Amino acid sequence: MSLAPSASATGLLLQCSRPFSKGVTLDTSPPSEAARFGLAWHAVAAWAILLRKLPRLQVLRPTALRHAQAYGAEHIEEELVAHLASTLPILFKWLDALEEREEIESIITEKSFAWDPQTGHVREIPLPTIEDHHYQTRDGEMPGTADLILLTRKPRRRLHVIDHKTGVGDFSRPAQVPQLKTLALFVSRFYRVPLADTFVGVFHAPRFAAPRMFVEPALVESHDTSLAKALARIDDGFMRPGRECETCKARPACPAGDSEMLLKAETLLKQTHHASTALLAAPTSKNLTRDRQLGMLYELITQGETLAERAREAIKREIAEGSVPELSDGRMLVLKKRQVERLSKKEFINAYGKIAAERMFAKWRKDKALTKKPETYLDKSNS
Repeated sequence: MSLAPSASATGLLLQCSRPFSKGVTLDTSPPSEAARFGLAWHAVAAWAILLRKLPRLQVLRPTALRHAQAYGAEHIEEELVAHLASTLPILFKWLDALEEREEIESIITEKSFAWDPQTGHVREIPLPTIEDHHYQTRDGEMPGTADLILLTRKPRRRLHVIDHKTGVGDFSRPAQVPQLKTLALFVSRFYRVPLADTFVGVFHAPRFAAPRMFVEPALVESHDTSLAKALARIDDGFMRPGRECETCKARPACPAGDSEMLLKAETLLKQTHHASTALLAAPTSKNLTRDRQLGMLYELITQGETLAERAREAIKREIAEGSVPELSDGRMLVLKKRQVERLSKKEFINAYGKIAAERMFAKWRKDKALTKKPETYLDKSNS
């Protein structure tokens, strides 16, 4: 099952066609706790915005609890309620200011569209399914969902396409976010508002930081052409590693990623040779101080650790696909499985939410099941 191209995957689509090609194996892990939190937050925010006024806590709470259960985030429902109560006032403050300045004609939330790159036509479609985010599209269409659409009438008819984000990231330049470029293209064509009168924005409400609203004119010139070219590249073997690889569901066993790793390995080996030569010559060299020698050794070790971690994963994938690596002593590398249990503070927070997890940690500290020990570690400093 390949990844379906959509507005949210625009950045990946423009970078690499492999995840959207037929027969590519995808990571089918269930949504993370952070993703489920974000989905529930989006649903409650959409409901609240359509009320046209900030709901009181006693009204907000039952709706938030219901959506938390719907998206499998019931274990963090109290955190969700608290987060909505602290972030929605900022969003409504911006909406009120926009109403005074431009006079809002229409407010639309959670609306899905499908764009045909051949004809340029955009039509409304049902929202994607909750279970697997599947869109009902026709062959060749590219779908997308806008969180919030605002049509204003002063000084002339304008369009504002707003996306809500609860995760970590820099959204200070929304016009440069590929997903918003695509949504602006879809929505402006559907409502027949010139791109010159279209604005894009991000209401960034991260879980552990202050919320902020970013809005600027849409910059989507030639974006439809770029999208059409990227869609046409699907299944032609085009692959390119880049910034989108980090969240790509087709990242396991990616040839482009392995190729990049091998290039880095070759570079590192060359650096290792030069660094080793310099380190060995250090005792007799007047140009290399002992302090610089230690610094070079640290940099060498750090790069080697990174390479070793990635190389082991690549070797595992190769063995899983049939390779039988030979060692210098004649033995072969094989894959074996074992059950390992680990406790992680980060995973506890992801599973139970920050508030519930901290309560558990506090109890463990009291019972002396969780203790602190001093340690000395290496860190970088400019001084």
